[in-house]
Amino acid sequence: MNLTIKTKLIFLGLAFALLGCSIHLSTIGPRFERQTDLVWTEYTVKEGRHDFKPNPSFLPFPARSFSGWAILDSSCWYNNLGVDNQDWNKLWGVSNWPDFRKNKNAFILAWRPYPFNRGWFELVLYENIGGKNYPQEAQPFVVQANKPFNFRFQCWQGKYTLFVDENELGKQTAPFEFRSIGWTDSWFGGNRKAPKDMRLWLSKIVLQTRAQARRAKAISSNGLGQVDQANELVTLARNP
Repeated sequence: MNLTIKTKLIFLGLAFALLGCSIHLSTIGPRFERQTDLVWTEYTVKEGRHDFKPNPSFLPFPARSFSGWAILDSSCWYNNLGVDNQDWNKLWGVSNWPDFRKNKNAFILAWRPYPFNRGWFELVLYENIGGKNYPQEAQPFVVQANKPFNFRFQCWQGKYTLFVDENELGKQTAPFEFRSIGWTDSWFGGNRKAPKDMRLWLSKIVLQTRAQARRAKAISSNGLGQVDQANELVTLARNP
C-alpha cells in the first residue's frame, strides 16, 4: 500500500469521525441550549444556618400563576440527621402576605434527600395552614442532583395546584383563597440546621401577566365544566 492511499484512508477516517461528532452534537445541542437560555441564580446555605442566600423581596403582589426551573446540587444530599432526615426543606412557594409570616399560611414546593439512592431527591407539595405543617408526601416526585426540572404553580380562583415537569404534585387543601401573596424562599429544615454548606439554582420566575390573568378569569366564568376549565387553564399556562 503506497503513501497516497494511506493518506486518503486517514483523511477518510477523520471525515467519518468529524461526521459522528457533528451528529452527536446536533442531538444534545438544542437541549443544552434550552437550559443555558435561562437566567439562573445560585442560592447557598452555610453549615449551621437555615436560610439560603440571597433572600428575595417580601413585597406583596396579587396571587397569580407562575413557573420556573430549579437544580438541586449534589451538595444538597445528606443522610446523617437521623429521624430529622425525613424533614422537608423548602425550595420555593407563596405565603399569605397579610399574615406577615411566611410559615403561617403557605403553599410550597419542598424537597428532601432520597435516603436509598445518593444524589436523588424527593419533591412534594407542602402546605402551612394556620401555622401547622401539611406535606402531601404519599407519592413524592423523584429528581436527580444537577438535573434541571420545571415547576409550575397554577392559580385558579385564589387556589393553587402544583406541577413538576407537568406532573401534578397536589392541589391546595387550605379552605382560604390567596389574594395578596409574598414569596416563600429557599429554607433548610425542619428542626435541624444545615449540616454542611449547600447550593441550588433557581431560574428567573415567570409570572402570569395581567392579560393572562384576565383570560384565566374569563375561562373560569364561561360556563365550561370543571374538567374543561382545568384543561383550558393548563393550555393557557403552557402557551401564554
